[in-house]
Amino acid sequence: MRNLTIERKKGFAGSMAAMKVYIEVSENPDLTINDVPCRKLGELKNGTKATFLIGNESAKVFVIAGAMSKNYCNDFVQLPEGETDLFYSGKNEMNPASGNAFRFDNNDNPEAKNNRKKGSRKGLLILLLSILIGTVVGILITKFAFKASPKTFTVGEMSITLNTDFTEEKDPDFDAFYDSKHVAVFVNTLAKPEGLTPATLLDYANDQVQNMGYGEAKMIDGEVAVVYESTNKTTYQHTVYLYLRNNKLWMVQFATRLSEASEYSDDIAKWRDSIVFQP
Repeated sequence: MRNLTIERKKGFAGSMAAMKVYIEVSENPDLTINDVPCRKLGELKNGTKATFLIGNESAKVFVIAGAMSKNYCNDFVQLPEGETDLFYSGKNEMNPASGNAFRFDNNDNPEAKNNRKKGSRKGLLILLLSILIGTVVGILITKFAFKASPKTFTVGEMSITLNTDFTEEKDPDFDAFYDSKHVAVFVNTLAKPEGLTPATLLDYANDQVQNMGYGEAKMIDGEVAVVYESTNKTTYQHTVYLYLRNNKLWMVQFATRLSEASEYSDDIAKWRDSIVFQP
């Protein structure tokens, strides 16, 4: 047997969440990460070290945020075979696409690098945070002086009835983007994460919020939502509704100025309730 010590350097990204440490095993696993059977060694809090007693065989060691995001918010090192005690360090890095995942220092293993790239493409937080850079800037300007008529937009198997204030725009980060002077609507889909069900959707949302370090996951009128704020000269409120339909995770985000959030809350609720999914 030998000791494995991992240091999690103190940082802001994901600072509120304890990371979970898992090791590859050949029998009696309690979790599978990226098709690798694993057993939990323990947890790793921000700014601390933890030491675990492990065997002498070669094995992968994963650090993950939680079971619901295990296949994209993770990093691993390949332990060499031997009897020598091992030490690794790392920290959580600010990266919306991978959920602010833990990253081992000096980890140049090609398989680990490829795993990081795959994880970045899977993350829910690419939707939650991408517009912080400025997508919303310039969208919300002045109030219309006339009453708009209903207008239905369709993307894939989903339709939503907004109104004639909205125009359909193109944005490579989203499956659909509907722009107006006061509210912007973004739609994106992911392949359904492994093990995610309607019953665990709120847990999944809470996991994302915990990784992000801010925001709130909650039920709004019977739907799972993530609510957070961003500031880019102006402060905006974002409400992201999550739906499991047709073996996909659908994310429908409404963004508006924080100062106008109350004024448009009834409209946003009406537009949310208009969402229809075709079988």
